[in-house]
Amino acid sequence: MDKTTTIAYLGLGSNLGDRAGNLLMAVRCLIEASFVVQRLSSIFETEPIDLDTDQQFLNMVAEARLRISPTQMMARLCGSSICSIAKTNPLSRLEQ
Repeated sequence: MDKTTTIAYLGLGSNLGDRAGNLLMAVRCLIEASFVVQRLSSIFETEPIDLDTDQQFLNMVAEARLRISPTQMMARLCGSSICSIAKTNPLSRLEQ
């Protein structure tokens, strides 16, 4: 199978503990999972939406590339340590 470069824009966010440190840890986890992080957005503070909390979020976007299919990229993402630090599977919001 011919491997193509897949580009993904991944939304990262944290509203607990060291929010900026959690974002940095998420980027490190992407790199450890062999994602090539090309660019990072600025960090933005946002209001929680559809959550019963007053804690603000820090959010950012990472542009990542990998020479595998989009399906394989999602499997790699879900199998990486980035999901173990998340409260939920990144696909769970898509399933709602």
